[in-house]
Parts: sequence; C-alpha cells; structure tokens
Amino acid sequence: ADMLNYLARVLESKSLNLSCVLYHVVFASDPSHPYAGANFAIALHKLGHEDAAREIAAQALESNELSEWGKNALMQENLTP
Repeated sequence: ADMLNYLARVLESKSLNLSCVLYHVVFASDPSHPYAGANFAIALHKLGHEDAAREIAAQALESNELSEWGKNALMQENLTP
C-alpha cells in the first residue's frame, strides 16, 4: 500500500487521472492507510468530482489512522465538515 501511494504521489504531476486510480486501489485495499484516503479525496476534488471527494474525505476522517498531514490537507481543500 505504501509503495502504490508513493507511486501515485510521484505520478500526480504527470497524470492526475492515473494517480486517482492508484489512490483508489490503495484506499480500497487499506481504508486505514494514513495518507491514501486524503490523497484520493484531494485527487477527486482536483478532477471536479466534489460529491465523491467529500464522501471519501468523510470515510478517511473516520479512520483513527489518518495522519495529521492528511487531516490538514483535507482542511486546506475544504473537504472537512
């Protein structure tokens, strides 16, 4: 999960669509991953999928494992309640 999340992050500037797919794979396989949920929600948000971004952000925030970076990143993108 960590390697795929990292790969998606590296690829983000080249292909946000591909990164979004990779974040989805990581988040689906490990919803408690400390970064993937926030990364997935932010990628969806950047691609204009607001409802899906808010849904994923809410799921990520429910996890006790979401990193402080993830929480702050979601707040910066206005994806927190």
